[in-house]
Amino acid sequence: MAPFQRSTFLVPRLRPTPTVQNGVLAHDFFRSGFMPTRLPLSCLTMAPKFNRHSEVGIPAQPDRRVPAGVLSPKQLVKQELMTGHARALNAVPENKAVDGDRIDRGVALAKVPEDGYLSELYEQISSLLSARVPERQLRVEDEAPEAMPIFWISKWVDYSDKYGIGYQLCDNSVGVLFNDSSKLVLDEAGNELTYIEKNEKENYYGIDCYPDTLAKKVTLLKYFRTYMNEHLIKAGAHVVKKDGDDLARLPVLRYWFRTRSAIVLHLSNGTLQINFFEDHTKTIVCPLMGAITYIDEQRNFRVYKLSHLQTYGCTTVIFLSSFFAFSLARKPRADNCSVIKNQSTTLSIGLNHQLYRNYVTQ
Repeated sequence: MAPFQRSTFLVPRLRPTPTVQNGVLAHDFFRSGFMPTRLPLSCLTMAPKFNRHSEVGIPAQPDRRVPAGVLSPKQLVKQELMTGHARALNAVPENKAVDGDRIDRGVALAKVPEDGYLSELYEQISSLLSARVPERQLRVEDEAPEAMPIFWISKWVDYSDKYGIGYQLCDNSVGVLFNDSSKLVLDEAGNELTYIEKNEKENYYGIDCYPDTLAKKVTLLKYFRTYMNEHLIKAGAHVVKKDGDDLARLPVLRYWFRTRSAIVLHLSNGTLQINFFEDHTKTIVCPLMGAITYIDEQRNFRVYKLSHLQTYGCTTVIFLSSFFAFSLARKPRADNCSVIKNQSTTLSIGLNHQLYRNYVTQ
């Protein structure tokens, strides 16, 4: 049989008939377990969190679906997809927080490397720097807004002499990296708490339903949130809430340190952020997006794919920003989740042109 005859013979059999369609849609895969109507954009860099209503002490929305017995398989699946609040089957009873022993962050983030993607970041920027890219002015068409980082830190306050560092993410969620290396995050709505112990156990609680042992840390988180909202200016663009964001797993601050000229922040989704004190510019590098973001003095965002810059060149400012991010990725500061206060680091963060010249002449 000739190739064109085989394709003519096979293609009709690959097209699903109404009977086959109904059989597929009626399969247990589509009718059991948890089926969200939307997935958050953060899935590009972080595993989502499911069973949200079951994990946290928050009542789920009433189930207004038509009984399954009166629907065809196709109608049933369509209803599941269109329902605003998909529900998990055989879930933990609602209004009950999940025990920390049952949620292991290591399972959810099993594929996240121990160095938080610093090695990947190092390789990407190393390729850019080793290419000896030509210097040129970047135009609007060089930008890649689709590669904009999902999360970055828009505000922060250093209280590490007593408790830790508080920060606000771009979606207005708030977190604290405590001096004991534990982490606490409150979502943008102010309803859900995520507490991550030193051993990476992840616990979910409602804002009004958490153990007494966390009372002091929750109080501190609320203090940080109030202070940042009242006294600090948000860095970066306004983030619009999207469908599915309630399933987003928020990244946490993995480590940080500051010098006289900048603060360096590394999130658990791999994002490395450098905030310069003198001119208030910021550099954000995301290895999973393969992009670098530069926020200028007027808080304008410029996002560029590293691969594009490697091919077509970039400005000296972007090149220097990449170089300093490369230097940080090459010299990880400490183990996971540690707070680093380093005022005498040998790596001078800032536009150190001598360091730059030493590198490009190697």
